[in-house]
Amino acid sequence: MKESLNSERRKMRIGDWFYSTTNVVLGLLAGIMVFGLVQLITTGFWPVAIIIIVGFAGLLLLDDVMDRFVDWLFPSGIRASRIHYKKAKAPVIRLLSFPLGFVSGGILAHLGLGNSLIEMLP
Repeated sequence: MKESLNSERRKMRIGDWFYSTTNVVLGLLAGIMVFGLVQLITTGFWPVAIIIIVGFAGLLLLDDVMDRFVDWLFPSGIRASRIHYKKAKAPVIRLLSFPLGFVSGGILAHLGLGNSLIEMLP
């Protein structure tokens, strides 16, 4: 069973290592952010956490509406291909990079290292 699982997935390439590293960093930051929101909710500042979440959802909605508006205003005229090629499955390391970064970010934030990690960013 393990041989068939490995044979279906492609091997790691240079781009996969780049994306995996990026996903780990984004996962770390997302884990620290979610830990901060949980702290806001549990310490009695839940209205602030709700305002942050609703504001973020509003920005996502605005981004989607603007994207659809720009696509409607400037259509590309290029249609999708009718031939769909089968892609090889992504490597396991690339699939697990964001969840591992997210869990690591939550753990590091719980240990009190979240602020020092954020301060290290340029």
